[in-house]
Amino acid sequence: MTVQGEKTRQKLLDSALFLFVRRGIDETTTAEITKRAGVAEGTLFVHYEHKQTLINTLYLRIKEREIAFLGTLELDVNDPEACMKKLVAGVCEYFLRHYEEYRFITLVEMGHQVDRATIRRANEHLEAYRDMTRAWQRRGLVKRMDTEIMLGVTWNMCKATIEYAHAGGGKKAPASLGQMAWDAIRR
Repeated sequence: MTVQGEKTRQKLLDSALFLFVRRGIDETTTAEITKRAGVAEGTLFVHYEHKQTLINTLYLRIKEREIAFLGTLELDVNDPEACMKKLVAGVCEYFLRHYEEYRFITLVEMGHQVDRATIRRANEHLEAYRDMTRAWQRRGLVKRMDTEIMLGVTWNMCKATIEYAHAGGGKKAPASLGQMAWDAIRR
């Protein structure tokens, strides 16, 4: 793809994110997205087969950016408590900085608007975290529970904290969240 083509794709994604968060995914038309992006209506379909492709691509890009950010954290996997606290703080920090991305993720989760194949692809990025928690379980450092449940509990704690911090104008999650997440999974 050309540099100009990639710029156009990014403008379409940025416009879609802006509109989806403000108007809702179902309520946003492709014509509104292209108008906001400043491109001809047909241009969206040159880059994305249909609106669902755009939604899936936006979801994947956000998840990839989140995982890339978490990859910059210096985690000591041999210290599950410190690692969990840092991961939870990292997720909250990322989405407080990128609140529109967080809102989009919660919208597609609530409306089941990303197809299963895309969710599976996005979740491949979490495999290292699943492996880490399984290793902690084998060593008896955390509760034996399904890793999906563990990730779900942690994500829901993060969501509540992001909403609370954002409503209060905060840009940082309280340190107590990491302790709560640890308390939920420690042995």
